[in-house]
Amino acid sequence: ANTTAYSVLNFLGRGQRDIVSLESPIYWPVEGVRQVEVEPEPGKMEETLRSVVAVRPEVLVLSTIPDRATAMLATQLATSILVVAVLSAQSAAQAVASLLQMGVPPQLLSGAMAAATCQRLVRQVCRICKEPAEPPAPQTLAAQGISPQEVASLTFFRGKGCPSCNKVGYRGRRALFEVLGGAPEVRSAILGDLAASEIEAVAIGAGMVPLRDRCLQLVREGGTTFDEYARLRL
Repeated sequence: ANTTAYSVLNFLGRGQRDIVSLESPIYWPVEGVRQVEVEPEPGKMEETLRSVVAVRPEVLVLSTIPDRATAMLATQLATSILVVAVLSAQSAAQAVASLLQMGVPPQLLSGAMAAATCQRLVRQVCRICKEPAEPPAPQTLAAQGISPQEVASLTFFRGKGCPSCNKVGYRGRRALFEVLGGAPEVRSAILGDLAASEIEAVAIGAGMVPLRDRCLQLVREGGTTFDEYARLRL
């Protein structure tokens, strides 16, 4: 998450915009960005955020949303400037639901949110020693929520192990993303103060590809293994 956040920050910094980033702590300096280190104490993020409002930046980046006060202020600011915030959650829909649970009014969040994204890292099958693998037992597949129709479309691969991957069978990692956009249907779901699972269902209906489907597609392509899919518990 930190790597992705700094990648976004670096991209925005290249756009010559006035950016203030509140971080706790600062891991990497980014050229062209005013980075402010915030002490990890209760109330500090919200206090620092209020002091930054007077500067009126074009873009505001928050490394965390630790409490309701910060969530409220950040969401209010997001109605007039670009706010990029990091929030721990199991899915993009869960991040949205977490803000609602913090006490952010649905009307405010619905109008302010442009998108929410969630990511996972999976190990990639070594390309040198990749080979077809036997399918897992039907009971194992069913336990992971994979339907018979999906099973019929899946192929499985594994890394046999070679000097190139230190006989592990994996080499490198790859990020998977899901992006929950601010489609009208999603905004209506937020206004309805729905649960995370319901918001996710609406977002999928509006075109979001969930992490689960992205990971299964990578399994199908031989980019990763079923074991990695099961490890992520998607």
